[in-house]
Amino acid sequence: MNAFEQFKVQYPEYALTSALDELRASEYHRLDTQDQVYLDYTGAGLHAASQIRQHADLLSEQILGNPHSPTPSSTEATRGVEQAPTRCSNISMRLVNTPRSLPRTLRRR
Repeated sequence: MNAFEQFKVQYPEYALTSALDELRASEYHRLDTQDQVYLDYTGAGLHAASQIRQHADLLSEQILGNPHSPTPSSTEATRGVEQAPTRCSNISMRLVNTPRSLPRTLRRR
């Protein structure tokens, strides 16, 4: 019996965390393929594989310009910025924008 098997026998409640193992395998498999451990307690979360795919799709399908300009590509970018708080409303975190990260039209006066 290897050390991991011994650990599981000694701590059977570890089996309750199997959903985390599945999440790591499906969304963060590069940690295992690169033999890495990622611990960051300052708020810089590691991106999931599905986030990379979704963002690549977004960037390959849309033209997003500077949200401070009145062009169609900029209007689309502004729409994304404006919709971000709505998209995040069902999760328990707050979106914090600093004045420089918001288009002028969205800044409080």
